[in-house]
Order: sequence, then structure tokens, then C-alpha cells
Amino acid sequence: RYTKSGNQWQEETIATLEGGVQARVLLAADLDRNGKRELIVTTMKGGIWQLTPNVQGTPWQKAAIDAASTGYEHAAVAASLPKQGSMLFATADDQDRLSVYRHQNGRYARKELMRLNRRDITWNITTCGHLSK
Repeated sequence: RYTKSGNQWQEETIATLEGGVQARVLLAADLDRNGKRELIVTTMKGGIWQLTPNVQGTPWQKAAIDAASTGYEHAAVAASLPKQGSMLFATADDQDRLSVYRHQNGRYARKELMRLNRRDITWNITTCGHLSK
């Protein structure tokens, strides 16, 4: 995290993710519906993580959403759909799947939505404005 103090920027490491080579997606979302947004990170080889703020100056809490989901781009988006609530969509390039994750009973449940063609790379996932309201 970078915070500005006067004319200087201060760098602070908030979390270290084991195997977290190449984290290309960073989202702020309230997927666990506790009224506070957390950070969601997808990594190339270290899975999908939720980072929750701690007391200032201490590392954030980290929890694996899916340690077995991996991929070069590992595209993801958080969305809140009418009558369905908050969820995370992610493409696991290495596992050739598009999945949706929902926070239920204190943990994340994954449901595969579709298979991807072998060796496909999904560069991005986005929602239309009306879906995220």
C-alpha cells in the first residue's frame, strides 16, 4: 500500500502470498457481506485470496478463497446481481474453467459455470453498469 505523507509516498507491505507469483487482478469488494470491502487478489500460481484490513501498521488477514485456482492471467470480477447477491467470477486458465464463488457459512463455495477451451487465456471479465447496482 502506498500512502502520501507530505510530498513523499510511503510503501507498506500489507500481505505476502505464498506462491503468489504474478498477481494481475486486485479487486475491492464486500463478498462476505459484512458491510466492509476487502481486497480480492488472483495470482498466477498461488490461488485466489481475500485480504482483510487489520490494525494500522500490521499485516492484513489473508484467507485463501481457492488455493487450487491458477492461471496466467487469472481474470476475475466481483458483481452483485439482483436477487443473487455478491459473488466473484474467475477464470482458471490452468484448470480450463469459469467459476463463480459465493461466501456461504463462513467460507467460499465454488461452482463451475463452464469449461474453457484447453490453453485459452481470458484477459478480462467485466460487468455492465446495470448489473453492479
